Amino acid sequence: MALRGGFLHRLLLGAIILATTSASQKDSGCERTCGSVNIPYPFGSSEGCYLDPNFLISCRKNVKIPSTLTPYMGNENVEVLNTGKRFPHKIASSKK
Repeated sequence: MALRGGFLHRLLLGAIILATTSASQKDSGCERTCGSVNIPYPFGSSEGCYLDPNFLISCRKNVKIPSTLTPYMGNENVEVLNTGKRFPHKIASSKK
């Protein structure tokens, strides 16, 4: 039984690696920054550059500083502050 579980675990891990590799190759022509914020996959700001609509980043002019671009989650007013792999700090704030 342990052998079977180990095989399934390796199979799942292989599928994840394959999906990640193909996804990162798919978005090689995508814009990966908005203002001073890096936008790594699975996030993206244009069609074909994000995993699904939940990962859409809208890059818009900052209301307070019009010459600055600011990333927002989708079409919401939730500003993205950081898209790093680790999230030790607040990553978004709601602008109402």
